[in-house]
This record gives sequence, C-alpha cells and structure tokens, in this order.
Amino acid sequence: MNLFDTNPNQPRTELKLDKALDFILAGKSTFTLQSITGKHFTYKVEAPKKKNPAKEVHFVKLMTGSDNEGSFTHFATIFDKAAYKHGAKSRITADAQGVRAFRWFLTNLMNGTVNDQVKLFHEGCCARCGRKLTTPESIETGIGPECAKMMSK
Repeated sequence: MNLFDTNPNQPRTELKLDKALDFILAGKSTFTLQSITGKHFTYKVEAPKKKNPAKEVHFVKLMTGSDNEGSFTHFATIFDKAAYKHGAKSRITADAQGVRAFRWFLTNLMNGTVNDQVKLFHEGCCARCGRKLTTPESIETGIGPECAKMMSK
C-alpha cells in the first residue's frame, strides 16, 4: 500500500471542481488530490471548534504516515477563504511536494483555472460534520443534506 493511500474499505468519490471550494472549506473535509500523472496527496482542512466571528480560519494538514485518521501534519492556515499562509512552525517545508500541490490547487481553484489537470476525491463523509454520506446528491457534493441547508443560510 502506498503511504498516501486512503482507507481501501471506504469508497472514494470524485468531486466536481465547481463544488470543490465549498467542500474544502466546509469545516471538516478530508480529500485526496490526484494529478494527471497519478501522484496523489491526502489532506484535512478543518475549522477550529471555537469560531472567531471577525475572521474565518481553516487549518490545513497533509497525511504524512500510514494511519488514515491520525497521520496528518499541520502545514498551513487559510484566512477568510482566500489568504493562504504557510505555518512558521510547520515541520513540513513550504517547498515540499504535498504543500506545493495544495497551494497550486487552492490558487488555481480560486482563479477558476484548474480544469482537468487534477482530480479531487472525497472519502464518503460530510465535509462539514464528518458523518457518512448516504444520499446520491450528498455523495456527489460531499456535503450532507442537513449541513447543506445550514451552509446555505
């Protein structure tokens, strides 16, 4: 098994890129980016439990070991859905391949220039609350129906 493989017992679903930013910044997303060359990295992007109403914050982690739940290392923060900042105390350097891949993806996603150069897969769990997705619409978007209602308010 490749170090960056996700749980083989859990189905991966490709997410359409027009839904990717909402999915990634939903608050509790886990996903895999795969390039057209087949190289892939798995990430978690989480909002803190205590939210600051003045600033929206998301912590970005890269899977760095074989434990699909616990082998994630923090490397960056996203502020207000736009500003990416590499962590000064991160044990992963800013030029590491997985970090560069995420930064490239986020920048191009925000600019609408990703196209078909990369695929995004979610793990069948809601990106907002983490519960298993069961309805076809939820599986397609990566966000459960109740969370989708809450996010649209």
